[in-house]
Amino acid sequence: MASRPLAGVPFGVKDIEDIAGLPTTQGSLLYKDVPPAAQDWPHVEKLRAAGAIAVGKTNMCEFGVDSSSYNRLWGVTRNPWNLALTPGGSSGGASAAVAAGIVPLATATDAAGSIRCPAWFTGLVGLKPSHGRIAKNDGFANWATHGAVTHTVADTVRYLDAVAGPDDRDRQSLPHAGYRCEDVIETLDVACVPYGADDLMPETIDGRDASKTGTQPFGFLANIGWHPAISVPAGVTRAGLPVGLQVMVRRHRDDVALRLARLLEIARPWGFPWTHFG
Repeated sequence: MASRPLAGVPFGVKDIEDIAGLPTTQGSLLYKDVPPAAQDWPHVEKLRAAGAIAVGKTNMCEFGVDSSSYNRLWGVTRNPWNLALTPGGSSGGASAAVAAGIVPLATATDAAGSIRCPAWFTGLVGLKPSHGRIAKNDGFANWATHGAVTHTVADTVRYLDAVAGPDDRDRQSLPHAGYRCEDVIETLDVACVPYGADDLMPETIDGRDASKTGTQPFGFLANIGWHPAISVPAGVTRAGLPVGLQVMVRRHRDDVALRLARLLEIARPWGFPWTHFG
């Protein structure tokens, strides 16, 4: 029997991704009467093949173009840490569902920080892998990637091992990395050579941000460079709200980003054991 590393794990699907039998509205009234999707997107298909069980769709901003998660079709999604605040966006429905303990895993997409910022806002791990690490559906935005939000690095790598790899439906998908992420987060010897602020122009670092939450300059650089990046919990503010630390590394070195995230997790443990599925 084939390995099913996510057997029985419930997960939510961001409402920009197709899952057979459910409509994909992308948070827009324009699609409120769209028929159910006929088949899963590759990302969702691989999760289900690994034994995970899709339990429903998660909310997002309309077409994923803002960093909060409100739309006229489904209304507002709130942050479980403080219901007066946003869980971020555009994958805020995913981060809210995981942070609230509804599911331990939810799919997300990231074109300018839409995985990492919601993870930061809700105290989660949010991985944007290298471009092509997870196969996309034909026509999905060129700079966007699939990913997920979870409570721990261990959960994230078990998820990534299940969904990463080439797919003929996506000509940009990468070959298998040649390692198990579950192994490298405990064994990889990392030596980091940091880039200086002096290496980038100010406009690249502090680019204009038209979002409501002021987060896009910190996320978009990884997308335009196709770099892997991950947000990991790094404590709380004086007001008791979560703080995220972003790790961004060279293209295709997802293993380094994951190992550094794991080292932080060991040094500054967090997590919610009752939702851990690793």
